[in-house]
Amino acid sequence: MFTGIITGLGRVAALERAAREGVRLTIAPPARYGSFRVGESVSISGVCLTSVEAGRLLVADLSAETLRRSTLGAVSVGDAVNLERALEWGDRLSGHFVMGHVDGVTPVRGIRRSGNSWTFRFAMPVKLSRFVVEKGSVALDGVSLTVAGRRSNDFDVAIIPETFRRTTLGRARPGTRFNFEADVLRSGCLASSGEAAPEMIVFTEAAAPVVRPGEFDLAGRRVAVRAVAYAGEAGPPSFRFDPLQLRFVARRHEGAVAAGPADPEVWREALARLPAGAVAIEACSAAEAVRGAYRAAADGARCAGRGVYLIDPEPEGLPETPDRSTVVVVSWRPGPLPSVLATAARAGFGTGLAAPILPGWTAEGDYWESLLDAASAAGATFVAPLPPACDGDARRLIVAARAADDPVAGDGFFEEVHHGGWSAKLPPLLADARAACARRGLALLPPRPVGTGEPAVNAAAAAFLEERAREKEADEHRQALLHAAVRWIDEWGRDLAGVVKEGNFRKIFPFGADVAAEAEAALLGVR
Repeated sequence: MFTGIITGLGRVAALERAAREGVRLTIAPPARYGSFRVGESVSISGVCLTSVEAGRLLVADLSAETLRRSTLGAVSVGDAVNLERALEWGDRLSGHFVMGHVDGVTPVRGIRRSGNSWTFRFAMPVKLSRFVVEKGSVALDGVSLTVAGRRSNDFDVAIIPETFRRTTLGRARPGTRFNFEADVLRSGCLASSGEAAPEMIVFTEAAAPVVRPGEFDLAGRRVAVRAVAYAGEAGPPSFRFDPLQLRFVARRHEGAVAAGPADPEVWREALARLPAGAVAIEACSAAEAVRGAYRAAADGARCAGRGVYLIDPEPEGLPETPDRSTVVVVSWRPGPLPSVLATAARAGFGTGLAAPILPGWTAEGDYWESLLDAASAAGATFVAPLPPACDGDARRLIVAARAADDPVAGDGFFEEVHHGGWSAKLPPLLADARAACARRGLALLPPRPVGTGEPAVNAAAAAFLEERAREKEADEHRQALLHAAVRWIDEWGRDLAGVVKEGNFRKIFPFGADVAAEAEAALLGVR
């Protein structure tokens, strides 16, 4: 047991693979810190570890569970860590009881200096918000701190100069991740009282439609605008794979969600002013039957003459009449496929699934085959196998999603993700997944929606070039030219078939003779 009063800053001196899934960590403490005994408990940035060697250096073994649940899984040689020795009987208790059992990891959202102190804002850890109360205690990287302010999505702590100087807080920047431990007394009181987590979602009204123009890729199709009907994802499922960001999104179990306008005309006006191209409407909510923001965004986009991708709609968010202006894309998440896949397919919408290829999980033959069987049975016309983002945060979320789906498999999967050579495995697995889709007659790209304000010939040509771009993945330059040509066609606006027939297309098309030839053939319907 500890008190959260840091007694020194140590440095990571060595990291050594100790067992198939573990690591042996060596910490160099500051001068005059004393020696460590075998079996002694020491808090390393809030994680209780056991000394396995006697001497001045602290040597401890980290299990796969510790690596997965704490920031110690991402430390490197030379990194600073907070040190605190365990309490001895009769010690003065200056902070609060800290067990060294990490409950979660939370990033710094902002740092503000005020006079001679600092205010740090941290994201509210998923499922732990009931333990964070104003004037209550939390431990961050083992530092005992008092909550200065609390909101649904984040909380503040005040840092005095002594704490800033003597701990890793003085080296933190926005985005730095800290180990979080709830106050053991508060969590114990809640457990003994039988109090359940207050999983409450509070809806507020957004002041205006949230629309984000840009260049986005949705399973190989161009998207020009992202429209967010509900800002702030909350409620089940705990994780979903976002096909636009190519990474998992951890959904909060409680908090505030800003619902967009329920008037389609407001959405139409907002979207009519933005660059031409398809709109992806995302972030539906179980409250759609009451709020109606998602359906309003979909209807407004269709009225603006745009093609529309509906990402994860609730059944109540589907437009009344299906037509070729609207395509439904269901994002994969652990567990059974969402029922809206079958609902949208039965209603007549072009519908399919976007799913990540994850070595050791979804990419395994039996899993992928059963997923395709379920999607086909639900009426999907396409399944888009997608390579996931592989940066540090993306991998952390992949492991967290796997552990939430199957805690037994989670530890071994950590090793697969971080040390299993993913980059080399992905291309052949992606090819295998696509071949399995082809055997079932499932398209690899969603159909391209055609808005009423878009010439059908231009839309068909752009769709063909998008498909050609996917085939040219190995040639990044060629692929970039094809994507640029798609954008040019979208933004041209007027029917280009007549320009081709007049022989003037190559005079205005800016992307070279080879791409021009493919675009001309597509505009003339020659494939």
